[in-house]
Amino acid sequence: MADVVDKTAAAARAAVAVDNADLVLACDAAEAYVRRYLAEPAAGWSADQRLGALLLAVGLFRDKATPGVIEQYGGIERAAYRRATDIQIEQLLRIGRHALPVIG
Repeated sequence: MADVVDKTAAAARAAVAVDNADLVLACDAAEAYVRRYLAEPAAGWSADQRLGALLLAVGLFRDKATPGVIEQYGGIERAAYRRATDIQIEQLLRIGRHALPVIG
């Protein structure tokens, strides 16, 4: 997982000028979230798990980097927040409603 975080951070820094502390925080939070739900397999993380962690880190960073996003719903302005994980991330990581059943 650490190699994915390093590559993600390097790619994001190369793409745009960002505050490194915010990027590291988003990557660390995504890694901690994934490790909370999944034990690292002996064979290493699969491609779908790495992609899920990457998408989670990107979403966390994007949310932190764009504060004060306001959307209008029926003429009322409200802050728009996204779910901590979207369905695609849950599917890739097999967490939440997409977790594999555990017997015993």
